[in-house]
Amino acid sequence: MSRKKMLERKKQKRENTARERVLYRREQHRAQSKWMREQELKAKLITKMESKYPEQMKRYEREDLMKLPLETLKQIEHNVRILQALEDEHTREVDARNKMNEELESMGHITPEDKIKSLSPQQIQEMLEAENKKVSMGGSAECSFKVNKPKKPKKDTADVEVFKLPQDVVEDSGE
Repeated sequence: MSRKKMLERKKQKRENTARERVLYRREQHRAQSKWMREQELKAKLITKMESKYPEQMKRYEREDLMKLPLETLKQIEHNVRILQALEDEHTREVDARNKMNEELESMGHITPEDKIKSLSPQQIQEMLEAENKKVSMGGSAECSFKVNKPKKPKKDTADVEVFKLPQDVVEDSGE
């Protein structure tokens, strides 16, 4: 091998190792920056959830939440929003029932039979419809499914239909 070719190969090898070192350092710096940005996003998200939903966030320790991946924290926030909307809806329904019950008791209707007799047919119909929707976990997120079984069972499949979500959750999902 000629001396010129040997020097050329040596030079090429040095350039390749130098390029690899630079790329490695650049990747290290980018990974550290990415990790820092992710930690900042996690902290902001946790602070936002603690201020918006203090009652639900009592269950979690901040240090444990910081260890979770960012996608998991976003899913927790989504779930907490849904839970809060369902709790608010349940509270409204219970308050409405208690209010109606107090009104009927103030009119002098003490027993359940007296209360039912004093209600209008439309109010009774609304109450019966509300009782039929007990599957909905609060009355707003209804779900039903059926299992399709073919003549030759190969796989069981299910059709799932979601009828409606709480309005608060649908409006907040655009954030």
